[in-house]
Amino acid sequence: SNYSIIRHWFDLFLGKYDKVEEYYKRAIDIYIKHWGAHDSNVIKTRNNLASAYIREGKFRLALQLYQQVLSESQPISNE
Repeated sequence: SNYSIIRHWFDLFLGKYDKVEEYYKRAIDIYIKHWGAHDSNVIKTRNNLASAYIREGKFRLALQLYQQVLSESQPISNE
């Protein structure tokens, strides 16, 4: 909903990264439940969560997520 998007950016602006992290994780769970782990929304939200981790100084978590995003966003070859 528009409210949740506005709330997310408001929390991000205020530096409430714990809330932002919670929103992203909840969104990822919902997307996986409805569309599967390799859906583009899951990948984009994981990328956003990794960016939030960078802002929090959680560099190892960010790196792990960025690596996961890269591996999941690569085209799969049938060869």
